[in-house]
Amino acid sequence: MGRVGAASSIWRMSELRHLDIRSPLYISNPLEAENNNIGEKPLFLNNLQTLYLSNSPFAVEIIRRTPNLKKLMILSYFEHPDWPAILDFLSLVPDLETLHIENMKWMIFYRVNFPPNLKQLKLTYTFIPWEDMKLLAKLPNLEVLKGDFAFNGTYWKLDEDIVFHKLKYLRLIHSCDLERWEAGHANFPVLEQLILNRLAELEEIPESIGEIMTLKFIRIKYCGSGVETSSKKIQEEQQSLGNNQLQVKISPKEAGDDYNPSINTASQYILPHLLNFWDKKPLWNRETLKVPLVGHMLEVIEKRIRNVVYKAEDKVDSSLRSVILTDRKDKRQKACRSFYEELLKVEQQVYFLDKEVMLLEFNNHGGKSAELATTPSSPGKSTIEENTIVGMEDDFNIILDRLTTQTDELTVIPIFGMGGIGKTTLARKVYDYSFIRSRFDKHAWVTISQEYNERQMLLEVASSITESNQERSDDELMEFVYRGLKGRNFLIVIDDIWSTEAWDQMQRIFPNDGNKSRIILTTRLKYVAEYVSCPYFLPHKEIGKHIVQQCRGLPLSVVVVAGLLGKMDPTHDNWTKVMENLNSFFGTVSERCQSILSLSYNYLPQYLKACFLYVGGFPEDREIDVSRLIKLWIVEQFVKARKDKRLEVVAEEYLQELIDRSLILNGRQRANGRMRTCKTHDLLRQLCLSEAHTENVVNGNVLEAIDDQHRVILLYKYEEKYDYHPGHSSGIVHTFISMGVAFPKEMCSIISEFKLIKVLDALLIKTDFSLVIPELVHLRYVAARIEEGLSLAKLRNLQTVILKRLTVRVKLEQQVDIWRMSEIRHLDIRSPLYISNPVEAEQTLFLNNLQSLCLHNSPFVAEIIRRTPNLKKLKIVDRFEHPDWPVILDSLSLL
Repeated sequence: MGRVGAASSIWRMSELRHLDIRSPLYISNPLEAENNNIGEKPLFLNNLQTLYLSNSPFAVEIIRRTPNLKKLMILSYFEHPDWPAILDFLSLVPDLETLHIENMKWMIFYRVNFPPNLKQLKLTYTFIPWEDMKLLAKLPNLEVLKGDFAFNGTYWKLDEDIVFHKLKYLRLIHSCDLERWEAGHANFPVLEQLILNRLAELEEIPESIGEIMTLKFIRIKYCGSGVETSSKKIQEEQQSLGNNQLQVKISPKEAGDDYNPSINTASQYILPHLLNFWDKKPLWNRETLKVPLVGHMLEVIEKRIRNVVYKAEDKVDSSLRSVILTDRKDKRQKACRSFYEELLKVEQQVYFLDKEVMLLEFNNHGGKSAELATTPSSPGKSTIEENTIVGMEDDFNIILDRLTTQTDELTVIPIFGMGGIGKTTLARKVYDYSFIRSRFDKHAWVTISQEYNERQMLLEVASSITESNQERSDDELMEFVYRGLKGRNFLIVIDDIWSTEAWDQMQRIFPNDGNKSRIILTTRLKYVAEYVSCPYFLPHKEIGKHIVQQCRGLPLSVVVVAGLLGKMDPTHDNWTKVMENLNSFFGTVSERCQSILSLSYNYLPQYLKACFLYVGGFPEDREIDVSRLIKLWIVEQFVKARKDKRLEVVAEEYLQELIDRSLILNGRQRANGRMRTCKTHDLLRQLCLSEAHTENVVNGNVLEAIDDQHRVILLYKYEEKYDYHPGHSSGIVHTFISMGVAFPKEMCSIISEFKLIKVLDALLIKTDFSLVIPELVHLRYVAARIEEGLSLAKLRNLQTVILKRLTVRVKLEQQVDIWRMSEIRHLDIRSPLYISNPVEAEQTLFLNNLQSLCLHNSPFVAEIIRRTPNLKKLKIVDRFEHPDWPVILDSLSLL
């Protein structure tokens, strides 16, 4: 996020002893404080004992003026041009005893002038070669050394002349590549504690470490069995030498104890961190039109993020697959260790991507006024933690989008709802969000309530500009507030307004200077919300005419642009931007039309883009079954939960929004008026395929061999002249859908090579998949034909199951235990399989997420219905004379 300078008055705080100011704030430049005549002589904080420097551009000058520090931490997410100078000036702090350096990946280690009295050193994300550890041995008073991603290399050898004379505590974490460590007791003569954590490749602890008689404690965590064995040998040797005080703790006792092979998916470990970038992406895009360089950087970083997500997910899922399928304990432990190593590598990649994103945001929003640091909060302001709001994430993100939208005009954002629903909490959450606060020069929180008090309102706004306004008259306050906000971009929250009259009086004090100012307003009254959200300037008629002219009479262009404008705030600024974009398009009529369609795609919210691209993979000029499409969107994890709505309902809302934007067309309807099918225009489908190709996501026109670029394969043609064997793409493809025509049986062997596949729809491939499906442990969606029975015991991620018989058969042959599949949402299992009796399960189980169920010739209908209480759709087909029909019909009342 953008950085905002702290007040220069910090250099007046002569009594200051401990200082910890972190992003988005940073300590101001002391040179500027001196130049502003704050002091008559150079300023020093001689009493300062501890200092935390986070992303500070003035680290050198600050260190020069804090000569008596005892404890210092330096953290930077940016490539700091002054690192050599910073490291040189550490020698100016002779009494420094504790130093923590984080994220100096490009650290010039030989340049470091460590203070001679340094006793504790922690290095994080420095990646220093192991051979440079000898420099740390030269610190005469070093007692504690901690390294987290600090050292790099596979081999660490300490010669006899390298001695850590006073080192008592050594902790190494995340040194993932270290394989061999050679050292003797003379290298660490007084070592008391040795902590090794996540050194998965290390073969063993040097045997001679066991000769250090001062050892008191060894802790091993997530290391190889050789390290564990050698630590126990050291303990035994110490005991033989008379040292019974040494404790060895190995946690967990066996690698893999903490891993549960039935977890939903490997992605749950890594995607929350990686997808954080995608959550920020809509906020970044707002500024790229005005900052071309930043826009290019954004594209590069987006591509890198996407590649990291894909590769990380594939590697981790591959390791997890080995864990799930391995039955032998020793092999499972090895697989667990491999799984964990992949997680550590991903953690590193995430860290450095996060650093680059922060650098991008700094370049984009840096240089903001220092006034944020000095703007007082409103009276009675409470601290809202990041996880305070539960169930309002979507509303929160919608408001963020409105606050950061491209329009320059003053925009009013109403939050409407009944009392107690959480309007104020939501507004406070947004108001206190540091990313949002850093975008505005002025902030104010005004509480109105049912009785509107104009003077109180004016005083609350005025207090955000300056102090002590009680003596001013109302007219003076109005002029003062207006002038104070004039030319500044401001964020004002008006909480609990009850009348349009109050708004009419208030809005006069808020200037509209075209500088992206925003007002958030909460109210219980719908008509008030509608009244205040009316735009300040209705779009000019001439602009609308010009937009239509730029569509060149193409009906599709007109309809799509109309859908785009209908979803934007109808402000003069928004319409002008659309017009300017249309004016920039050149070429043939067809090329201009594609540019117009691309414009509409670029304005899509992030959550709709993936859904739209997915549709492009379906065959041309064919209607798409909406029920099938929604199930696929859900298992692809495109659909995010909204409050208390089912995912299927949210997915329908997504589809309707795409229809409202004229990017997807209505097809046939069901008897109840809901959509049965939808379709896309040929030109919009070409846009989908073009964008999907750029993203390396969907291949919906497979006329050639399956390549290693696409993760989604929608196959609707088969030609013998092509080789469909995946080769290197076996770990790339996550979705395979057959449609349109029947495919040869050979496709089954090809699909079996997609080891990490999550979506398999192969009903048109008339061959037996009963041996293939149990090996595809990451499946979330499966639709296939089977001839024999099969086990789904290891497929715990399944959400949609459609299994049909390959040949006509009525006899029931094998029951399927589905009662541990807590994520299952849609179930259609036909003979020769049938759902097992839930009564025989080990414990009382319910499938609370199950939405649709098709029971074919099931002998346990009543028991199954009792344990699927949230069904929305039920189909019972029975060719036998079922003795329990009365009981079955009675059980329907439970749904």
